[in-house]
Amino acid sequence: MNRGRGLITASKSLHCYPFPPTERSSFQALATEPVDSLSPSRWLLLAVHICEALETCPCNKVGSLVEPILSQRRSIMTIHRSLYLRLAPAGSLSIFLVLGAARHTIAQLVPPPIPGTFSQAPFNTRPARPSALTSQQVVERVAPAVVVILAGSGSVPVALGSGVIVRPDGIVMTAYHLIKDQPAVQVRLKNGETYDRVVVLGIDERRDVAALRIPAANLQTLNRARVEDAYPGATVYTISNPAGLEWTASSGILSATRQADDVAGAGAGYRLLQFTAPITHGSSGGALADDQGRLLGIVVGSLGGQNLNFAVPVESVLGLANRVDGLALGSARNLDLRRRGPDSSVAQRTEPPRSPAEIMRSARTICVLGNPEFPPEPLEKMLFKTPEFKGGKLMMVEDPHAADLLIELSRKPLTWDFTYRLVQPSSGVILGAGKAIAWDGVRAAPLIAKQIMDRVRFLQNAEEKEHQQNVDKDSKPEKKVS
Repeated sequence: MNRGRGLITASKSLHCYPFPPTERSSFQALATEPVDSLSPSRWLLLAVHICEALETCPCNKVGSLVEPILSQRRSIMTIHRSLYLRLAPAGSLSIFLVLGAARHTIAQLVPPPIPGTFSQAPFNTRPARPSALTSQQVVERVAPAVVVILAGSGSVPVALGSGVIVRPDGIVMTAYHLIKDQPAVQVRLKNGETYDRVVVLGIDERRDVAALRIPAANLQTLNRARVEDAYPGATVYTISNPAGLEWTASSGILSATRQADDVAGAGAGYRLLQFTAPITHGSSGGALADDQGRLLGIVVGSLGGQNLNFAVPVESVLGLANRVDGLALGSARNLDLRRRGPDSSVAQRTEPPRSPAEIMRSARTICVLGNPEFPPEPLEKMLFKTPEFKGGKLMMVEDPHAADLLIELSRKPLTWDFTYRLVQPSSGVILGAGKAIAWDGVRAAPLIAKQIMDRVRFLQNAEEKEHQQNVDKDSKPEKKVS
């Protein structure tokens, strides 16, 4: 006997329930239909009849009236939800009040579960976790959002690492130690697009994370995973550029979520994600993703081996990207990825270092590398006024690849300190460095020019003195032994 027939049979035994003639025929029609095939509207009518019976029946046999449908309470509630979604836009609020009363009354009639038995909830309020992606699917999803970070000056990069695109309008997160005190930063996307003008939006020295902006749009980003959803033992992946091998993938497990206070040398006051996916030099700033290809954190370092690696939760540093303005770095147009070292993130030099005086003796061309905070033109103008440049002993060139020496200009953030470095690019030897305190780069240029030329003359004189000493030594007659 289906539930509709059971319901009408039970209702006939309740002589105290007054069926109106018009509703009795409707109720009898419902009883002849299989309940499983009832449409939502017919279910609604059946529920209304039940509510009327519960409200008007004066005897204690109401339980027998509704008992046939209690076993299908889940179906009633599911239809109730479906009807709400269908009828709410039409403003049928009164109907749902009736259904709500029926559901509440029926729930009261259901006996409590017997201790030790299983009672299934009508709805699963916690969504089921989606199945894990394959490792290939994770890598294909994450890799386009990872970038190569190249930092340095001139044509020789001094730091190579990774970054992660966190917003489609060109916001990139990376490890702060990669770009710290670097005059220029270059960002390269997986599709080959390279950006030489980078703006530092914000830095978090405690967590070793920096936010950069490049002039790009519609970039591919990743969904973000909450730290609360990550659990020890879960599979994680890293996509980074270890040892200069771009977009390398590795996998491991999430070991723990712990406070930085527990990690030697990591500082204090923030969370770290500990994982076992192997990383090495060049992985800093890379992406740590879960098995759904969602971004968990920014890789910041390792401790005592490849299985003790750490990342900062991305949700802890996203606020760095909210700034509108920032510090514009110099042009990295001349940084050459091909000149990086084969086994580390530090560039390989093309010749062994010599003494500063010897380098200065052979130097003839100089290139000045500036940035928007300290442009090169004012300094070049001041250098052209010196006797060395007027007499042709030294020449100014625009291409850093053709220069024997580079003058790197920068300004320390939030200060009036304008700095310079005199470097031989082929060996990396720093011939001189200094700073000037001024209102802007134009006023700092004469002070910096004087420091540079004083250093150049000192090295030239030192080379001449050394050369003269060698000549005197060679021309001195040897004593004869009798």
